[in-house]
Amino acid sequence: MKIKQQVANLELSKQLEKLGVKQESVWYWATGKAMKGYELFLGEKILPDYEECKKLWKKECTWKLVSAFTVSELGELLPDAVATYRYKTYDDDRDIWACIKYVEGNHEKYEYVVHTKTEANVRAKMLIYLIKNKLIKL
Repeated sequence: MKIKQQVANLELSKQLEKLGVKQESVWYWATGKAMKGYELFLGEKILPDYEECKKLWKKECTWKLVSAFTVSELGELLPDAVATYRYKTYDDDRDIWACIKYVEGNHEKYEYVVHTKTEANVRAKMLIYLIKNKLIKL
């Protein structure tokens, strides 16, 4: 499986950053002066360059980093009342991921469901929903 399927996409990652999710991850979406857009980098490879850029250029550093949270990192941020499931569609047998926010203490009732193609994105969407609706504090 490609790493891009195991991390939140750039759009969702930017939303999480805007909502104040601490930007500490194993992977980062990064862009800089010589790059055409955002690319995915392993933190241990990109962070030293980013820190050096900030030291050298202070406010003029063109690097921009956004955490690309992995499935497991997102799972740690989500509360226990949230569950993630994978299922196949009936019509064309595609894999779809669902993330469900159950009523606290009652897994027979749910409050919110989100669906998407990857586990990382479905968890990111759920986290965004929970933060926006003040259902969790980070």
